[in-house]
Amino acid sequence: FLNGKAGLEPKERSWLLQQKISALLAEKQGEAALTILGSLPAESTLNEQRVLALLQLGRVADAEKFLADWRKTEGGTAQILRLQVRTWREAGKSAEMESALEALRLLGPGDPAAYAYGIVQRSMIGDAAGAQAALDDYFLRFGAQARSMLSLAQPLAEIGAVDLMERFIAKLAEQGHDRRPALLLLAQAHLKRGEWQAAAATIERIKALRGISAGQAPGGMDLM
Repeated sequence: FLNGKAGLEPKERSWLLQQKISALLAEKQGEAALTILGSLPAESTLNEQRVLALLQLGRVADAEKFLADWRKTEGGTAQILRLQVRTWREAGKSAEMESALEALRLLGPGDPAAYAYGIVQRSMIGDAAGAQAALDDYFLRFGAQARSMLSLAQPLAEIGAVDLMERFIAKLAEQGHDRRPALLLLAQAHLKRGEWQAAAATIERIKALRGISAGQAPGGMDLM
């Protein structure tokens, strides 16, 4: 891949490799990504991509071992813990996943992102009760922070967790937050699931809150 580019600085070379491997992973070419990674000397900046390639190929046990060795070397960093959570979720190992989630929360007890990550992962592993309890806890901790609310809504919508999204929107209403951005994300989640009527009904809910006429796109939805 980098033949003829011997004059590159180490940082430039590392960046180009990361971009190439990321592109391969995005195209679901995990085997090709691992081939490149296997031809390179060990480099921690590429460790996450190695784990993602292994997971993409269904080599969960190999990803578990690699992460365990990496954690022994560098400790329980947020990057490693997040990858362990995902790996154990894909392995169906709820107890191990919960242990890594707790360690992640302890790294930043006031960080809403760690708690939001736990809600999403519990939903993805099929622990509906655990995800709902974690959502309720999230509102107790961060309910006064409107921006924290949106940081949770987007990943829930991305995984199509419409039941959690509805619970989330009800909580927003209870606490007096603007529901329109979350409703827009809910509509997008319904569209991803092919639920056209539910998406249209959700848009009507937004229009009722805004008092806008048919055909107008919901405005003011900056989620960043």
